[in-house]
Amino acid sequence: MSRGASGERRRIACALVALIGGLHLGRATAQPAGGPAAAAGAAAPSRWPVTDELWDRPRSADAVRTIPAVRAAVRALQAAPAETVLVIRHGRGQNPAWQAEELRQWLIALALEPQRLQLAEDAKAGSSVVLELFPQR
Repeated sequence: MSRGASGERRRIACALVALIGGLHLGRATAQPAGGPAAAAGAAAPSRWPVTDELWDRPRSADAVRTIPAVRAAVRALQAAPAETVLVIRHGRGQNPAWQAEELRQWLIALALEPQRLQLAEDAKAGSSVVLELFPQR
């Protein structure tokens, strides 16, 4: 790949990140939930339940990125060290697993790095999907 093509891909990826996370070329333009202390990593929430409203309507990039839990989790992931991963926890059964995989695919389509997104079955999640940040092992 030529150097120019690589730069163009980076520019497009940055624009997509700006779209989903309220970030512009790696600089936050909006404070994450919790204000400046959360941006510094002090006592920031690291668990976000995804409401059922995402699944009650047709999905689009806009629908996914406007869900408050998704927006907060993406902002936190973007502000976290590169080894941090976003775990998409889902309940047992086919439907919760499909929802979690669909959400993962939307996040990848919206320019999040696939290696930073993991799926995990969690009996405590019930029928919902929960997003959590963890340092990668």
